[in-house]
Amino acid sequence: MIGAAREKMNKELETIYCIFLGEALGYGSSKIKRILEFFKSGNYFYKSGFESWKKCDFFNENDLLKLKAGKLKNAENIYSVCRNENYDVIPYTSERYPQILKSIANPPAVLYVSGNLPKLDDKISIAIVGTRNSTVYGKNVAFNLGYNLADSGVIVVSGGALGIDSAAQHGGIMAGGKVISVLGCGFKSKYLISNEKLRESTKKNGALISEYPPNTPAIPRNFPIRNRIISGISSGVLVVEAGEKSGSLITARIAKKQEKKIFAVPGNINSFYSIGTNNLIKNGAKLITNVKDILEELPHTSNSFEKKKDFKINYKYNLEDDIKLATQEKVPEYTLVKKVRPRTEYKGRAQKEDSTFREKKLDFSLGIKDLSNVSKDGLKVYNSLSSSKSIPLDVIVFRAKLDVSTVLKCLTELEILDLTKSLPGGRYIKN
Repeated sequence: MIGAAREKMNKELETIYCIFLGEALGYGSSKIKRILEFFKSGNYFYKSGFESWKKCDFFNENDLLKLKAGKLKNAENIYSVCRNENYDVIPYTSERYPQILKSIANPPAVLYVSGNLPKLDDKISIAIVGTRNSTVYGKNVAFNLGYNLADSGVIVVSGGALGIDSAAQHGGIMAGGKVISVLGCGFKSKYLISNEKLRESTKKNGALISEYPPNTPAIPRNFPIRNRIISGISSGVLVVEAGEKSGSLITARIAKKQEKKIFAVPGNINSFYSIGTNNLIKNGAKLITNVKDILEELPHTSNSFEKKKDFKINYKYNLEDDIKLATQEKVPEYTLVKKVRPRTEYKGRAQKEDSTFREKKLDFSLGIKDLSNVSKDGLKVYNSLSSSKSIPLDVIVFRAKLDVSTVLKCLTELEILDLTKSLPGGRYIKN
């Protein structure tokens, strides 16, 4: 009994130390994997202490500042919330942590799980992603592909958003398969509460997972950082519908870096919602018209597929309800900016300033960077950098007019989006 209690306590402490590391270095940090593989455990890392950390050649000054500012009490509180809410927490050092996710460059320090996480290393998984504001055609395609993949034994992965993601999840659930939704916020966040029924169904048929603690709100910069996990736990990524600057294209770009298969459904060349998918096909993604196009590209050694004839159903969506739900999302797909107009008098009534959505056009051939998913502070930091010479942290803080902690978080965000890279000596440069 004493031995079992001690082992349980050691596992809890290991989880807490890994939570501490993830919270200190920031979500998406590429250092976490290196640290935990070097020290072998979060426990040994934490107990080695600051003086020991300073001797490691892979910590720069910024990393050490973050670690010194980190508080173990915060990690303990996060673990306590998870235990009270019956959320599972899987640290990187656990045998239960998916090996497929460990293989990426920047896996999270811990995975928060609500539901029952399928054994990702025993089966093939495919991510189905696309725009929130999808067409009825796109939703039907996503639903059918999700259904047929699940019916063939494939785990269906998505980001859990409205539109294409939800349709694919519905398909997987109706086929009686396993589904996983990777959230860009904590489980207790009110974001997409309108999708609560689907979330509950997902937990019964698989799991909700996140690298963000339960009380983390839906912050725009967290979603593109989250996308590396969607592709990281998948053998391939299928994009069904995507506009020119859709977040699902970030997932596809990350998946390509992770050497995953990229699939895309062709669309109407006159439709805004097909620009992204058609461009992916032009740039080498495999064109998909049915589930067999996907299955033939996957290794069958670890999974036996039953190649059945595609099941097709016209899944009925209430388009007006979907539009209404989409407006309830707290994380906009476009960046809201003010267009300032001078106040004028018209029939004795003042016309006020108005706001509009600015759509940034993206031309990959010219190498123009897509900044549509960068946070407001992230843009300040990005604009303070140079593409011709590296800039030290203190200069970035001065130029961006932000505190050190915010700048460090933004630099992590920009590095995940492949917009910047860190250099030795705590210096940064635009990619």
